[in-house]
Amino acid sequence: MFICARCGNPSQDNSVGNKIMFMRHGKTQMNLDNICVGSIDEPICKLGVEQSQEAAEEFVSSGEKVDVIFSSPLKRARTTAEIFAKKLGVPLYFSESLSERDAGEIQGKPETPESEALLLKYDYLPKGATPLVDFEKETSLFLKGLDGNEFGNNTLLVTHGFRMLTIIKLIKGWNVDHIMRFTPPSNCQIITFFLGEPCKSCNNKFYELR
Repeated sequence: MFICARCGNPSQDNSVGNKIMFMRHGKTQMNLDNICVGSIDEPICKLGVEQSQEAAEEFVSSGEKVDVIFSSPLKRARTTAEIFAKKLGVPLYFSESLSERDAGEIQGKPETPESEALLLKYDYLPKGATPLVDFEKETSLFLKGLDGNEFGNNTLLVTHGFRMLTIIKLIKGWNVDHIMRFTPPSNCQIITFFLGEPCKSCNNKFYELR
């Protein structure tokens, strides 16, 4: 059964089924060292490559289907997406709207769960960072554009940790307190939603399978 990802009401729309899968890239050395990466264009490390290859193998073994892959152009996401595209034999495109948020002056510095959580607050803006409102607006526009995707019914989007948190927050309609309690997606973790007609209760177009 499909339920609205925002309000939880069951869908009455039999056309729900366009699968949208969001995946975080493979690990980088800065991830391993607990360093804030942000918009730094760091490649995935050897472990990240192995992680991406294993994830692609598991994806194929699961019987899941992908018609097209869209990826952030940053190296860590690009390499992860290229591994999946080669394994699955599907076209790959790039979008800046899937890139990571510029975290300004805290990029390249040690991070903690507390420092990561601060980035989710509207009143916290490190010098040089992209304002959260602007980042969310860009993400929202990208999500709306997915409704017109003509590449197939199964789309995989390879992106970054903070972008994924923002995507989940916007789709679910969560406030700051709720998203701060949510466990960030791990590397190569896939979060799946389905597109359909607007929910009759809240007008949201994203659904989950229950």
